[in-house]
Amino acid sequence: MFEENGGKWNRLDAEFSINDNTQVTVEYNKYWGDENTQFGQLKNASNIQVGVKYSF
Repeated sequence: MFEENGGKWNRLDAEFSINDNTQVTVEYNKYWGDENTQFGQLKNASNIQVGVKYSF
């Protein structure tokens, strides 16, 4: 995603089904760009998230 004045955000997420009730999720958020933009200010907040979902 691009923001006016040079801020940028990339997001990649994936979900893997282990069985009918269990899923594993992985998400990557990368922020960068001009420090005067919303995404540029979040540069140090780039992250990776991993989770497990269980439904019953």
